[in-house]
Amino acid sequence: MGKFIKREAIIAGCILLATIVLVFPAAYFAGTKTFGPFGDNGTLGRWLGSLFGELAAGSPAIWFFTLSPLLAITVLRAGIALARKI
Repeated sequence: MGKFIKREAIIAGCILLATIVLVFPAAYFAGTKTFGPFGDNGTLGRWLGSLFGELAAGSPAIWFFTLSPLLAITVLRAGIALARKI
């Protein structure tokens, strides 16, 4: 595997990990403050379990929610790289 591909795979993995560790809980806490508790016993663990269940089931909306930070950062990095070449 080339250095470039390896580096990009590591960056993508770090972004996805940050999404799971930071964005998912932030979305949970913002949602509970805005809309109230999640279900009857609305804990973060239950919400994450539901979220990962939807990911495993292939829900397009949840996959988009998960991959959006990666897509946004990748587009931003590509734009910066293109601007530097111009």
